[in-house]
Amino acid sequence: MACLTCLGDVMNFTGVLAFPLTPMNADGTLDEGCFRAGLDRLLSSGVNSIAIMGSTGLAAYLPMETRLAAIRCASGHLGNDIEWLVGVSALTTRDALSLSRAAQEAGADAIFAAPMSYTPLTEREVVGYYAALSQVGLDLCIYNNPSTTKFAFSHPLIAELSHLPNVRAIKMPLPSEGMGFGVELAGLRATCLDGFAVGYSGDWGCAEGLRAGADAWFTAVGGVLPEAILALSHAAVSGDANAFAHVQDQCAKLMDLCKTHGSLRVLAAITDRGAHPVTLPAPLDIPRPRGFEQALDAAMADIAPLL
Repeated sequence: MACLTCLGDVMNFTGVLAFPLTPMNADGTLDEGCFRAGLDRLLSSGVNSIAIMGSTGLAAYLPMETRLAAIRCASGHLGNDIEWLVGVSALTTRDALSLSRAAQEAGADAIFAAPMSYTPLTEREVVGYYAALSQVGLDLCIYNNPSTTKFAFSHPLIAELSHLPNVRAIKMPLPSEGMGFGVELAGLRATCLDGFAVGYSGDWGCAEGLRAGADAWFTAVGGVLPEAILALSHAAVSGDANAFAHVQDQCAKLMDLCKTHGSLRVLAAITDRGAHPVTLPAPLDIPRPRGFEQALDAAMADIAPLL
């Protein structure tokens, strides 16, 4: 079987890939100053890669011009200082290709895409979508996020897509109960192209994924609080069970909030307390149930030593 590492210069889909929020002005245009500030924190933190305009980056809510502006801004600010990816998910293949070409022209290292739709997509339609994107020439990561897209990737479909040109990696949701990381990783690696990277999202479970041998942690929390996720990821692979348990405990309250309210809302609430607040586009809003602010206070106090 062919091996991706033998195919020349490919992006390194390993470690912590951080997904920052995309701040907007009231008129929907990019708040470039706020966006750069977020990128600066990621650059200085030591994350492995930065992935703009994922779910946490509000891609589905951004006007096309704002998305293009974010690509230009990231290009000018990041340059070659770090590997960076661009989310190109769109309702039409035409728009996804336009974003992909803009990312390529801007010097991005890779693109990632989810099968967004209003009318549910078939597997053949999804193969056609990724086949078209693979022809752009940038390394491509499959964005498997069934909680939002409502499209479920079967393992045979993932294996098929892994053999398309330039398709290098997949971001998986946490395994279903009863599956476990080890079983899922073994099944995927037995059928996908050698060197095809498998990473996970769902911050409350990803550290266990790294311990089981996953290649990458695609993190929403790490897009705003990279130091905490890096501390947890390092502890996860250190082999020191006590150190891992300690850092896991420090992060537990924040992870519970993200699991309950959605990472996007919780992270927006965190930025709302700082110098660079990110306003969510209506109808999305920061959660305000009774006790939420107090719970967030407690979560932030617990992770403060990691920041």
